[in-house]
Amino acid sequence: MILSINTSSFAFSLSLLSKDGNVLANYELSKGDRNFNPLLASFDFIITSGGFKVKDLQGIIVARGPGSFTGLRLGLAFAKGLCHGLDIPIIGVSTMEGMANQFYCPDSLITPVLDSRKEELFTAQFRWNRKSELERTRYDESINIFDLSKYLKTPTVFIGNNFTKQVEILKQSFGSKAHMAPAHCWGLKSITTGSIGLKRFNAKDFDDPDLLEPCYLNPPDIRVNKYLSQNHFS
Repeated sequence: MILSINTSSFAFSLSLLSKDGNVLANYELSKGDRNFNPLLASFDFIITSGGFKVKDLQGIIVARGPGSFTGLRLGLAFAKGLCHGLDIPIIGVSTMEGMANQFYCPDSLITPVLDSRKEELFTAQFRWNRKSELERTRYDESINIFDLSKYLKTPTVFIGNNFTKQVEILKQSFGSKAHMAPAHCWGLKSITTGSIGLKRFNAKDFDDPDLLEPCYLNPPDIRVNKYLSQNHFS
């Protein structure tokens, strides 16, 4: 049994899959509240409600970003803790690759977009080849959402993490060049992350848990606590 974890955005998800890809359990928080407090409780829920045991886990697959700084840090720490504690392998999967995998469109470029901070987006670009394999055509980048049209000149299919907010802006920026994946495909699912990682798991292509790091792209947005600054540093 394999555990797949996605904490790239505040809408996190966890899945349990068999080695042949069968979904055994899935938990998805569709709208996050900017914290990951339910993460451990959600893990306990899918384990116990399915009648499984933690010791049944044979591997961990985790989305490594780009994405939420806090989410990636906690998700990877949780994954590594299980990996070391159970002595099982770990595999990191690109968040952008995972999102692009959620919509098959062989004749178009696929552009995943993920909210960063302020008015920025994380993005990359992919294309399905003739063998129905996803190929990367652009590296992960952090771009101002209003500058995105300067980087992408050709028609593309967008898939993101916030359908209501992002679709309107993308259509304004790209007009007829912007095509949208169906709304139900948006938001990275841990099932998708798991299906990508399972290919590497079955090939025994594991990551070194001590070397696996999140892909942040941007430095953390660290702000001084106003209460502490006023009462302890004045």
